[in-house]
Amino acid sequence: MYWAYGWPQTLRGTAGTECVVGNTDRSLLGLLSRNELSIWHFRPSLRIVGHKRDDQSLQEFGSNVQMVWRPDSTLIVVQTDQDFLLFYNLVINSSDGHLFDQKDVDVSGLRRESSELFVTEKIPSLLLMLSFSTQITTGIKCLMAAEEEIVIGTKNGEICGVHWDGNIDDSFIWKLTSKTFSATDDINVVDI
Repeated sequence: MYWAYGWPQTLRGTAGTECVVGNTDRSLLGLLSRNELSIWHFRPSLRIVGHKRDDQSLQEFGSNVQMVWRPDSTLIVVQTDQDFLLFYNLVINSSDGHLFDQKDVDVSGLRRESSELFVTEKIPSLLLMLSFSTQITTGIKCLMAAEEEIVIGTKNGEICGVHWDGNIDDSFIWKLTSKTFSATDDINVVDI
């Protein structure tokens, strides 16, 4: 697997990865495979935490398809092929301290002369917990994260919103099949 920007890098043990999504500030990456979600720190490349679903969970909810991050990086939503949304809480584990803290050696010949060579950011220990699920009965074609909710394009031509707590936003449902679209040379218009 390769990074989308910067020098190419390969992550070991990521065979079968279906989806790679960075959080808002691009400090963390979510790697999604058919049955596993893992969270990686961007630089240095370090796997922080993972959650592997068992056969019963795969039978009940289906395989993982894609994922989105909540803008504040405290929640990850995974879409499955049986039209479920799985909500994972991501919490800093303060009792564990940091996973990575670079320290210099006392030997003068091995000591770094420049502070730029240090990774100054401490990588936190995180907990990843499956909290709850929501089924979208009209099917999920695509999804995206917004500030207040997840915007979902359904298989029957609707756009709907699901709050980050898993409740469907009844005030935010557009039936695109009932809208009149027209196009001219200058303007595309939709009757909303």
